[in-house]
Amino acid sequence: MTALHHYLLICDNDKFACIGGLPFFYRCEDVPAQGVKVNTDEAGNSIYAIAHQDIDLSQSPEESTGQIEFLRFRHLIGSLDALQSSQLAKAMQLLRFRQDHQFCSRCGTPTELHPTENATVCPSCHYHQYPRVQPCIITAIIKTTADKPQILLAHHLRATDSKMYTVLAGFVEVGESLEQCVHREVMEEVGLSVSNLRYFGSQPWPFPSNLMVGFIADYQSGDISIDNNELMDAQFFDIDSLNENGPIIPPKGTIAYQLIEWVKQHYQSKTD
Repeated sequence: MTALHHYLLICDNDKFACIGGLPFFYRCEDVPAQGVKVNTDEAGNSIYAIAHQDIDLSQSPEESTGQIEFLRFRHLIGSLDALQSSQLAKAMQLLRFRQDHQFCSRCGTPTELHPTENATVCPSCHYHQYPRVQPCIITAIIKTTADKPQILLAHHLRATDSKMYTVLAGFVEVGESLEQCVHREVMEEVGLSVSNLRYFGSQPWPFPSNLMVGFIADYQSGDISIDNNELMDAQFFDIDSLNENGPIIPPKGTIAYQLIEWVKQHYQSKTD
């Protein structure tokens, strides 16, 4: 019988220890107390995450020697499959949860780790704190014209250096459904009404602990009027202009990229 192992993902905020441009899984016999369980792989090996300051990389096994570098999750995501991306996102979020919940939010007492759950427990008032997930919508808006189908893309203020254009996204508010959030965010950010919402898919996004829920929507009415506190620009692009000479779009591996690619393939096939 093949012996099972423990492997550690080593995290430095939004960066991971990598070798050859891919995440480095550090094999160990005993998991440090600071390690947090992420999942179990298909072979039955346990995957843990640990902060880089809590482990001595100089003790890595000989077969894993090489140039270790720390790469950002955003840089890695285009090289990862969905399972790997989910692993890294979960690792980041669980380590951040541990860091941010060292004290009880009700009484201020130092917390203890729950022995079997991803939770912290207050030994004084017994309050349990669990990792929070923040739902966000992300929407590709399609406009059909007499000439060519178009997609709405926006240039965000936070992306001034990259000049990237992407689909609209926003946080779900308390008491709001996902569909209501789509309508509100689109109206607030670009002043448009949309209709015919279709669910696309979802993706965990660890900045800080989001669940991105994707939709396709049809333009209904209105003229673009951007929220200058959020956006630098927004416009409808011909779908066939989304090529190497077109606007810079989000990297592979992101749900924003997947939405844009789906629209390109689906609507181009209709016009070819």
